[in-house]
Amino acid sequence: MANSKAGKKPLVDEEVDLIFRKLEPYLKKGLSLHKACLEAQIPKSTAYDLYQEYDEFAERIDACKNYHSLLIGDVFTKELERIVKKQNKGENLSADDIKFVQWVALNGRATKDEYGRKDIPVMPAEEREKENMKLGIRF
Repeated sequence: MANSKAGKKPLVDEEVDLIFRKLEPYLKKGLSLHKACLEAQIPKSTAYDLYQEYDEFAERIDACKNYHSLLIGDVFTKELERIVKKQNKGENLSADDIKFVQWVALNGRATKDEYGRKDIPVMPAEEREKENMKLGIRF
């Protein structure tokens, strides 16, 4: 246990766990620790003190903060796997499949450095439409 501040009664593990369990659903929804404290009606100073003083509490909070991203990552992975299976069977990809793959390639953390458009100037909408028509891309 970490040392408590002068004048404050130290929290026992069960109390720390209860505070975490109150914050958990809000953090898993993607709320910041500050907003989760407001929703769970926990003083933010208490949560921030616990975060600084208890490594396990901080790790659990951080894991919850990443929960949303992990779910989204799973969705992206499953969708990409579905598209690859479709391609491997020789099936045509739908326009939505192609858009999804393009979006992931341009925006995904693992692919945007390779496929992203950071140095390409933005083309005006009309010009982009004409270019897409030439390439046979319809949205």
